[in-house]
Amino acid sequence: MKMNEFMWKEEFSNKIEELEVPGNWDLHVDMNLEKQKTGLIYTQQTFGSFRCSRCARSWNSSKVSVLFIINLNKRHGTVKMRIFKQGCERFTRHEEMIPTVTSDNIERVVCNLVHKIRRKFYEVNDQYQDQKPKIYGPLEGLHNKERCEACRHGLCEQQILSCEYEQNREQRESVAPAVLTVMGLVTGVASIALMYFANK
Repeated sequence: MKMNEFMWKEEFSNKIEELEVPGNWDLHVDMNLEKQKTGLIYTQQTFGSFRCSRCARSWNSSKVSVLFIINLNKRHGTVKMRIFKQGCERFTRHEEMIPTVTSDNIERVVCNLVHKIRRKFYEVNDQYQDQKPKIYGPLEGLHNKERCEACRHGLCEQQILSCEYEQNREQRESVAPAVLTVMGLVTGVASIALMYFANK
């Protein structure tokens, strides 16, 4: 089963145009993509459905990991992506399946990605909050790390947490000036009040 590259590329092009990102940007799918020393590493988790090619067993997962490596060379931007597979629990030999991701969850992942590009490469502070995936159908127990390709590559929980921390840091930095301004006003009012009562 092959990943639907067209849907991802089309959604990426549409979102780049919609959010008026400068330059020319391309999205390339590479199912062997690894972490690199160059480029911005960005990972997300979404919801996906799997179907075993050997026994036809199907299952859902809210921990479908997607890796992006983003580079900008002058006005030409390139995004490489890899969506990680999972294996069926009925077989000891690793035979991993590519997940099916719904169009609305593809849209959410891509929207988060393009906003990340705007913040990191064009210093756009739009206060955007990453969209969480929509969950369809029941989830079966705990996440099986032994059958998760992303876990074996160290890109499942660890990278997601680091991206969340980075996002939270950006939010704290954007809120800090406003907090300082309010504190300054409160201090000023308190000083005036003290001077007033001291002169009574």
